[in-house]
Amino acid sequence: MNKPLFIVISDPSTREGEAGIVCQLFEAGLSRFHLRKPGWSRDEMRELLAGLHPYHDRVVLHSHHCLSMEYAVGGVHIKVHSSSTSGAPSRSASLHRIEELEDLTMKLDYVFLSPFFPSISKPGYGPSFSHTALRSALCATPHTVVALGGIDRDRMRDAKALGADGVALLGAVWQSPDPVAAFRSLYQEFREVFTQ
Repeated sequence: MNKPLFIVISDPSTREGEAGIVCQLFEAGLSRFHLRKPGWSRDEMRELLAGLHPYHDRVVLHSHHCLSMEYAVGGVHIKVHSSSTSGAPSRSASLHRIEELEDLTMKLDYVFLSPFFPSISKPGYGPSFSHTALRSALCATPHTVVALGGIDRDRMRDAKALGADGVALLGAVWQSPDPVAAFRSLYQEFREVFTQ
């Protein structure tokens, strides 16, 4: 049975009790957690990963890919022009323009296309493409595309209608006073929309 493609990207800052929160997100139905901590050291990443046992196979690393073998994570997030796989079983990448999606020849499990809508976590950061162009590109692409940027309750069905295969949440989860409740509510309401 295929699972809905619901992804949460980590809060970029340090958050007290984050490992426990992320484990609760997995228990609530999270399929993938993208661990993206700009500026974090390998030891800081290692400490957070240690707290995510037994969910390592659902974690995707954005940096310190060497930890992918130590913790048997689910994958790594790479730059589009990178040839490194770091031995991880799956790979994803981020794209920001429709042209990048159209030119993509690399085999990836999925790609983020962002910002899909005006960002929640980065005010003033919005898409560089029209909905018409986006719908056309997503209809034509062979790649699995995950919508990132501005994804909240009001935009979930819009993302699917435009052709997204899944959604990645950041601000809608981490800006909530209760990230687990915020995720659980969205997941329960929309999981069927993104079941592949």
